Amino acid sequence: MCGYLTKRLFLLFHFPNACVIRFTDNIYLFSSFTAVQSLHPWYYCPPAASWYNPMTHLCCGDQIKIKGDEGNTACCGTTPIKFPLERCCGTQVYEAGTTQHCCGTELYDTTTGQRCCYDFHWGYGIHYFVCNIN
Repeated sequence: MCGYLTKRLFLLFHFPNACVIRFTDNIYLFSSFTAVQSLHPWYYCPPAASWYNPMTHLCCGDQIKIKGDEGNTACCGTTPIKFPLERCCGTQVYEAGTTQHCCGTELYDTTTGQRCCYDFHWGYGIHYFVCNIN
């Protein structure tokens, strides 16, 4: 279906009735050797099984999200965030530069006497948890 590829053609994906080929810096979707759509500068989001334009969208988890006018540049789970102004802890979004900090996947506030502790479990690695300073 996708035929012979030269040095300048690279097969990126092969589907039952089509294939995606990169030609120099452009990416095209071909169906029966006919260019159906130019996909440059599009990227593929595997969990969503869909193409997206990284200039306007983000692949957040299993969803494609619009960056929008808010200046979203990264994802926290399936939520677009404005990194570095916002940070991600597990799936929770918090503002950078505050007294909140991330410990593993749990948020804690440094003004409440809490800190991030850890212990090591051989075979399982490091386990982080929030503990009190006493």
